[in-house]
Amino acid sequence: MYSAPGTTRKDEYSAKRDFDLRNFMLDGQKAEIITCYDSEVPSEFRGLNYSAVLYVPELPKSRGNLTIWTYNRTIEASKLASKMIESLRFLE
Repeated sequence: MYSAPGTTRKDEYSAKRDFDLRNFMLDGQKAEIITCYDSEVPSEFRGLNYSAVLYVPELPKSRGNLTIWTYNRTIEASKLASKMIESLRFLE
């Protein structure tokens, strides 16, 4: 799914428990990380209800966007996943 530059995934998650949204720069690109408790995870992730979602709305070189979902057992693991995501760098 392609999303237009400047969009957000906030509306998909804002009603979920423990919702938190943080905007930041990821390797020079605008990005957001959303963390929350999601009671409606895919069946293959049952029991991994804490989500950390990275969204980069615009990747200029590829003319696309990027979303990475992580599913975690605890909020602490979700926060750790967020920190790991923040360390990503894009290849030239």
